[in-house]
Amino acid sequence: GKPFLHKEEDDDEEGRVRYVPLDTGRPTFAAVQGVVHTVLNATVEWRKPDPQETILQEREEVLAAANTNKNPPEHFDITIDSDGNPHDEGAEAPPPPPLTPLHEAAAAADAATLSSILSSFKYGNDDNKGGNDDDGVVSPVHARAGPNLSTPLHLAATSSSSEAKSSSDAAACITLLLTVGGADPFIPDGKGRTPPRLAATEGTRAAFRRARFSLGEDRWSWDAAGVGPALSEDVIKTKREKAADKKRRQRANAKARKERERVEKEEAARKEAEDRERTTREKESGRRAEEERRRRAHLPQKDAGGGTGAGKRRANACDYCLRARPGMKRDQMFSKLDFLYCSMECVKAHQRTLAAEAAMARFGR
Repeated sequence: GKPFLHKEEDDDEEGRVRYVPLDTGRPTFAAVQGVVHTVLNATVEWRKPDPQETILQEREEVLAAANTNKNPPEHFDITIDSDGNPHDEGAEAPPPPPLTPLHEAAAAADAATLSSILSSFKYGNDDNKGGNDDDGVVSPVHARAGPNLSTPLHLAATSSSSEAKSSSDAAACITLLLTVGGADPFIPDGKGRTPPRLAATEGTRAAFRRARFSLGEDRWSWDAAGVGPALSEDVIKTKREKAADKKRRQRANAKARKERERVEKEEAARKEAEDRERTTREKESGRRAEEERRRRAHLPQKDAGGGTGAGKRRANACDYCLRARPGMKRDQMFSKLDFLYCSMECVKAHQRTLAAEAAMARFGR
């Protein structure tokens, strides 16, 4: 897009003209109003230049010039080697600054050693945030060292993820660096990351939030550094009470759920036992009814005649002779008086038996 302000001939070289990224090629009046409102209400915060940041910026500019096949700026006495790393002519690339005892104590999450080291330093007043001297000397708590150019606060924020280090030890180191050492949480490391954004556990993140509450909102750029809302002791107490109450409810719910499962299991077992008992009674009642029916009809009992069991009728068995007829279907058998017969001989024989029994009954025998 076009520059927001009128571009003069010399403005581009001085870098005073900035291009505003807009969604459309031709900005609308509403978009221009938004840009003007943002520019007029911008807040400028002055910070003392960090010598290490200046060195890092120079190295990045030299690398960018090398990647675009351009010569580095004339005011840099730095050249590019075959690997694309900046260094002085005739000298090797300088190694990263070594870790100081303060860095080592923060990386080890050793709060006792860290407190002893911090107590030996002399810091400035509250207006001199972080203890930077008036002559621009970098405070030890803001010194960047190691391969990632990390401050002690960076190492303390990541120490909880190392071996045998707890989140509480790392949180204690973070609290010491912020409240006692006056560390600035907005200082980035060599990769542009602030310490709060490297905090991997809830305890370390809470340490930054507690320091924000104790030091005040005007102490540092907390939001820009990635620190969450201020966390007071009352809020912590309330959160702990809520967490404890939640655990109590969870335990009560788990106990009630187990009790319900036990009652349901017992009820299911009771119903299953009742169903088995009812089935047994029904089978026994059916067997007795079948025996009584056959007795009144003067038919032989199936058990006595070699049947398949009381109360059961074989698929193709004659009720009179109890002989099975495998080649005959039930609808092909003779039916009379709710009985099935395999032949007319069995029908006639059963009729004669019933007639004889009826005659004997009339004569009182």
